[in-house]
Amino acid sequence: MSDPSYDLPPPPIPAYNPTPITTLPTLIQTLHDNHHTHRKTHDIAWRIKQLQALYYALLDIQPLARASLTADLGRAEFENHFADFCFVRDELVNTIKNLRNWIADEPVTEGVPWYLRLSNETYIRKDPLGVVLVIGAWNYPWNLNLLPFIGAIAAGNSVVLKPSEVSPHTASVLQKLVEVAGLDRDYYRVVLGGVDETTVLLAQKWDKICFTGSTGVGRIVMRAAAENLTPVLLELGGKNPCVVSPTADIPLAAKRIAWAKVLNSGQSCTAPDYLFIPEKCEEEFLAHFRAALEEFFPGGLTPESKDYTRIVNDRHFSRLVGLLEGTRGEVKVGGKVRDHEAKLMEPTLVKLGADDWEKDVLMGSEIFGPIMAYRTYNGDNGISQLFPVLRRHSDTSLGSYIFSTSRDEQQEYLSHTRSGGACINEAFMNTFIAGLPFGGVGYSGMGCYRGRFSVDSFLHRRSIVRNRGRWTDWVVSGWRFPPFTKKKFGLVQMMVKSPGFARVGTKWIPEGWVVDGVPVQEVARARL
Repeated sequence: MSDPSYDLPPPPIPAYNPTPITTLPTLIQTLHDNHHTHRKTHDIAWRIKQLQALYYALLDIQPLARASLTADLGRAEFENHFADFCFVRDELVNTIKNLRNWIADEPVTEGVPWYLRLSNETYIRKDPLGVVLVIGAWNYPWNLNLLPFIGAIAAGNSVVLKPSEVSPHTASVLQKLVEVAGLDRDYYRVVLGGVDETTVLLAQKWDKICFTGSTGVGRIVMRAAAENLTPVLLELGGKNPCVVSPTADIPLAAKRIAWAKVLNSGQSCTAPDYLFIPEKCEEEFLAHFRAALEEFFPGGLTPESKDYTRIVNDRHFSRLVGLLEGTRGEVKVGGKVRDHEAKLMEPTLVKLGADDWEKDVLMGSEIFGPIMAYRTYNGDNGISQLFPVLRRHSDTSLGSYIFSTSRDEQQEYLSHTRSGGACINEAFMNTFIAGLPFGGVGYSGMGCYRGRFSVDSFLHRRSIVRNRGRWTDWVVSGWRFPPFTKKKFGLVQMMVKSPGFARVGTKWIPEGWVVDGVPVQEVARARL
């Protein structure tokens, strides 16, 4: 690594001290008062200075951040940078560079008649929503906490960030980050705590709530938000399917799927959850999958392995062990290395049998770990046979992946499935491309964030009509004001645009327009 801070011993991680519950209502009310009274966050230059300070604080605090991720996740150093630090730094640079363009007023001419364009200026103004709550996730705690936090700041909101208590060391360092950056405490706060603190937060009035996490907790957030008619942005999860077509490049598919599953030890909301492999390609796929793991982790996994992330805590480790012990499937790859003390579980591929495989424990809910179920299918019958199964288990998953060299097959897959995002001949990579929105659909969430999409998610697009002056009344005085006459009615009718298309079956004859030989006027009367 080129970062000189790697040669320094990690500093002590700040203690995790939950925010006193009794202070939360007053804290949030103070943010509301400051936001609407002093309105500092409406100043674009001021917002940019806050984001710039956050960028350099992120650099300064990086040794502490790495230590926190090691303590919480046992995360590989490369994954720390690739999936968290570099991602957030790029987000900040991109936002700072483009913010003025993103939030500039948008002139509107489409749908505005010429006479109103003459008399009015029409545009969309982008206003901050107000005071926003961001509840982050534990599995990519810098990425999934700071990306919406950055977007909310950039959009001009006051923000409360509530990191997950499941990664407590990182949560306390995120609080330290905001302190080191010197972000204005009158507008930005980090609240630490668990279920009790979150419950109190959700009971307050917000202008928007952003939650990243499980579908079950997402329902709780949405119910609480409904009490105050608060809009929500939900990034949830689901069982992300992966289909290998008979036309796929099998070595490529096996390696990329293996990588997508081992990243963060499978603790990713967009990791492939279950897999379909053509019967004729099964042994080839398994051989290349094993080869990929041997290439990734030469010599196998041990408690000393530094390139493989650990399971976050004992509860999740026990849950994953329970899945392996409860499945009726056959372990084809891995499944042996399970070190509870080190919270180390090797990547495991389980083949589900033909009998009631959809009821297997591995198909019950999102696995969220290094275990992946798979089924074989008759590739000669095409991938269309899989669509009913995908609808039953993954109708609106967060991710969906197809490996195929056929363009027709690729389009068929996209046309018959629904998901927040998708990859063709890739897995997971759509979540790492900054220009693409990260968001779900249906059970996997609503709304999106990342880059410009983050800023748009925390803005109100306000329709503005600015009249050009008293003189413009002559443009509309012929029809706008009472008394209403037949002449004015005729003028209004003339203003309506011609559709540019005819009724189906309409044609012109010397006697006039007819539909299937019947005069148009009679057709209209007959429908009443």
